[in-house]
Amino acid sequence: MITIILLLFLTSILFLYLKRKKTEITNYVYMNEKSKKYHLKGCPYAKNLNSIPLETAIKDGYLPCQICNPK
Repeated sequence: MITIILLLFLTSILFLYLKRKKTEITNYVYMNEKSKKYHLKGCPYAKNLNSIPLETAIKDGYLPCQICNPK
């Protein structure tokens, strides 16, 4: 019985730790202010562009590039 409780406790701690780590990771994209599109780092259209968090790009109305297709 104690083994089951301990296992559940450790599983809960692991779940909370992984959930926290996931929220700390921010995906960055490269925005083009003229075209209002955002790109992945390796996209040919991402040269000399500023990076911003993906969530910010979407919130600000930027659309994904049709070439690199970041989602």
